[in-house]
Amino acid sequence: LYLMILNIIQAVNMKTLQKPKWIRSKIISSPSYCKISKLLRKLNINTVCEEAFCPNKLSCWKNNDVTFLILGKQCTRNCRFCNVEPNYFWQKPDENEPFNIALAINTLKLEYAVITSVTRDDLPDFGCSHFVKVIKFIKENCNIPVEILIPDFHAQPSLLRQIYLASPSVIGHNIETVPRLYPSIRPESSYEKSINVLQFFSQFKEQSFAIKSSIMLGLGETENEIYKTASDIRNAGVDIFYIGQYLQPSKKHAQVHKYYTTDEFNKIASRMKEELGFPVVLAGPLVRSSFEAKKSYVRFLELSLNAKNHLHG
Repeated sequence: LYLMILNIIQAVNMKTLQKPKWIRSKIISSPSYCKISKLLRKLNINTVCEEAFCPNKLSCWKNNDVTFLILGKQCTRNCRFCNVEPNYFWQKPDENEPFNIALAINTLKLEYAVITSVTRDDLPDFGCSHFVKVIKFIKENCNIPVEILIPDFHAQPSLLRQIYLASPSVIGHNIETVPRLYPSIRPESSYEKSINVLQFFSQFKEQSFAIKSSIMLGLGETENEIYKTASDIRNAGVDIFYIGQYLQPSKKHAQVHKYYTTDEFNKIASRMKEELGFPVVLAGPLVRSSFEAKKSYVRFLELSLNAKNHLHG
């Protein structure tokens, strides 16, 4: 009730910011877009590109980049920044989903797979075993790197270990915003729990996989809060760090407090690299968790190889 009253007060007191020109994405149609759209409908596959109203959908699909959304398209949590629909009454996970996604990957000749999911707090293992099935099926049948973006699975070590043992190339978990804003922006999640998820995977860093996370700007965070959150993420072992602009999906979602310019994003990215030592940082108004995912992973591999050669040289 307190959060509802607080949100109403904020909405009344705050003027809606006009979206600046630099934040607008270009409308680009293509044969590839039409092909992907038809195939997804045929195979009953969901994507975060569609469910989250991603501003990069057209440009990404033109380049044959798709981010698959598993475990349904409704979420058991109700984050105030996310367009994915909340729902607490569920059906079982689709047993054909691993096969259908692998079929889509091979049909589209994708060279890199990105898999994310809704949060399924209604399931006994929160959907972990289904996630593992999808990862393993892709690895066995498509022979390409698999990047995953996981929910927190309530930071249970036994579940996180199953994810690690499935051997994805990139394990991502988004921190999303600064600690102070969690009660109003992610009321059913926990900043500490998300940091613990990232820290769990960092204990296996001798293995050749990357840890990834991202944060949105424009929700009312301060410069010091951005830096402190980034520092926490880096100390948790994150290699690839994404920073993007929050865009309000609808009037019922949290309002935008600030639109950061491209120059501001560039300055923040430089600071993250120079002062905190992130190997790979991607920042910009339209940067989203899976944006240019393959490029970031390849860059991480190049830097890791250079570091090993330098160490042994």
